[in-house]
Amino acid sequence: MIGISIDIGLVNMFGRTQDLLALSSRRLATGDRINSAWEDPAGLIASENLEAQLAALEAESRALERNDAVARTAEAALAEVGGMLVEGEGLAVAAANTGAMSDAERAAIQLEMDSINQSAERTLRTASFGGTPLFNGEVAIPAGAGGGSFDLGMLSVSTLGATDIGGEVYSQRDTSSGEALALNGDRPGAAQAVIGASRREIATLRGAIGAFQRNEIGARRAAVDTEFVNVSQANSLIRDTDYASEMVNFARTQTLADSTRMMLTFANQRPENVFIALGLESRRL
Repeated sequence: MIGISIDIGLVNMFGRTQDLLALSSRRLATGDRINSAWEDPAGLIASENLEAQLAALEAESRALERNDAVARTAEAALAEVGGMLVEGEGLAVAAANTGAMSDAERAAIQLEMDSINQSAERTLRTASFGGTPLFNGEVAIPAGAGGGSFDLGMLSVSTLGATDIGGEVYSQRDTSSGEALALNGDRPGAAQAVIGASRREIATLRGAIGAFQRNEIGARRAAVDTEFVNVSQANSLIRDTDYASEMVNFARTQTLADSTRMMLTFANQRPENVFIALGLESRRL
């Protein structure tokens, strides 16, 4: 009876050590301490909640990166228009020098002003991100969860530089050929005022976009990145394998499994070897 009990005990011990060895091997292979719910039910629930939070943070980070790209695209288009308007303002100053300028020269200046207005209009009309026009009055750039948004508004040469001169409101378009403030006309000073207002409007909008990028999008991105790192670390403590500890556990379990296997081999060959190995020889006799 003692021999049978020892054999059954060795078989049970061998089975347990094999299960423990398989568990340790799986943790080392996958890098996860929790591979099945039965290993740590409470830890699994906590880890799954943290995983969901990480997924949400990652999605928001990607959205913020895209929003920042939209802002950069809009600002780049405005920079081009602003550069054109700087040149246009210089043309208006030159056109005001009527004392030493021929009609042909004034016509050439107006031709260049027309080109600037056309290019500015085309730039504002075609500026887009992902196929969506940016300055059609329908685009607002969000700043992330819980934040505000920045409305790019509707921009065109017809709306730029709105200036009240003598009770009449003029815009950048009015500096084109045939319009009231054409540079080859008799009101170059008024044209200069409108072009200057257009330039300042563009510069102000660029500054507002930059401030939104820095103080809204940038600040939220930094907060999301910090939160992501902290949540990842918390999840790692729960979910990931501690390789140093698990390697020690694996080596210990491997040694126990080898010892149990050797004892079973002895038992299969000569049962009395088991008694000797276990120090039970005198009891068997």
